[in-house]
Amino acid sequence: MLKKLDLNSELKEFSNLLAGSFGNSFSSLLGKNYEFTITDVNEGELNDIALEFMGQTMVVLKETIGDIFGGLLAQTQTITAFADLMLMGSGEGVAELNDDLKDAIKELINQTISSINTPFYEKFGKKVSFAAMSVDHLMDTSSYPGEIIVFDLKSSSGESLKLYFGKKLKSLISADEENDDFDFSPEVTALNEMPKVQKSQGGSKNIDLLLDVEVPVSIRIGSTRMFLKDIASLSPGNIVELDEYAEEPVVVLVNNKPIAKGEVVIVDGYFGVRIKEIISKEERIKKLRD
Repeated sequence: MLKKLDLNSELKEFSNLLAGSFGNSFSSLLGKNYEFTITDVNEGELNDIALEFMGQTMVVLKETIGDIFGGLLAQTQTITAFADLMLMGSGEGVAELNDDLKDAIKELINQTISSINTPFYEKFGKKVSFAAMSVDHLMDTSSYPGEIIVFDLKSSSGESLKLYFGKKLKSLISADEENDDFDFSPEVTALNEMPKVQKSQGGSKNIDLLLDVEVPVSIRIGSTRMFLKDIASLSPGNIVELDEYAEEPVVVLVNNKPIAKGEVVIVDGYFGVRIKEIISKEERIKKLRD
């Protein structure tokens, strides 16, 4: 049987993160304004909430660093209506899942739940990687033992969802332990430490004075030119076609000067770029001087 939890400061903070994440992500991805609130937080077992969702939709969630399982339960009619909006439809829900709807639901929830990774670190000082793993009908609960924390989520337009996580979540949001084994900045996530630029034999010794100066790094995936009237008529859902093919590498710019090419990757819910081509160190420095 579910037991209502008294919300301490950590649970309140996490509840606010969930509600804000769902509101911002749904509004952005679905082209409509959504606000979500956590109406209740309980603890118990999955069987305590599974009966009302049996045969409905279950999205399996996981925090992969701490190995914390979780899930989202929703009436299929409700979650497929969200998925239909994401697929540029009218927002009409259906009672059965198909592969396209499963993919759309997984993408929607993955974008939403992974968007808490950065603010989680800012509030709790721990690196996390929340992600959606799979989507299907809930048919049994035998593979989900153990106690869970259940968050009742309600949208401003009346839709209800249930989010749950294993009780290990409590230790994750606890302030008792810190995760300092990863040098992490919310603004930049890199797979490898950037190599230090070594001065060339004929270069100026003064270049060493510049190596600790921060410079803006940006990624260019393409560009295009549009008539002003077309720009003025843009609205949510419109697609702007770029002049680059999908398989072409993105360009890494430093101070708006190209220094490398690479491919877009996702690392723990963050966008990153894997470098595939790079100009020589001397050329990079020369371009930054120009």
